[in-house]
Amino acid sequence: MFKVATHAGELELPDHLARFVTHVINTVADGATLQVRSMPEEVSTTVAADHLGVSRPTVMKMIREGRLKAHLVGTHHRVKWSDLEEFEALRRDERRGAAERLRDFGREIGD
Repeated sequence: MFKVATHAGELELPDHLARFVTHVINTVADGATLQVRSMPEEVSTTVAADHLGVSRPTVMKMIREGRLKAHLVGTHHRVKWSDLEEFEALRRDERRGAAERLRDFGREIGD
């Protein structure tokens, strides 16, 4: 627990919240812009598609292929926000790796 002095007394913050507040303070102190928003635990495939910058049919294809985790609620698929963030991080890492391989290949043939 992390203790913070407030005008109403002392407040105890759990470690995860203290790390978040510290990150916010450091980011703002560095002059960066910060956006904080609340997201539901689960989102529709339309929201997932908007977040990933792809079409809803593409999200459905990713789900069918097992690349993106989802579950059915009635007849509709729902994606956990945490699974969406994990998928997005994997895609980012794959793109970064592909860019590095392309750069390395360019260096090899350029020599």
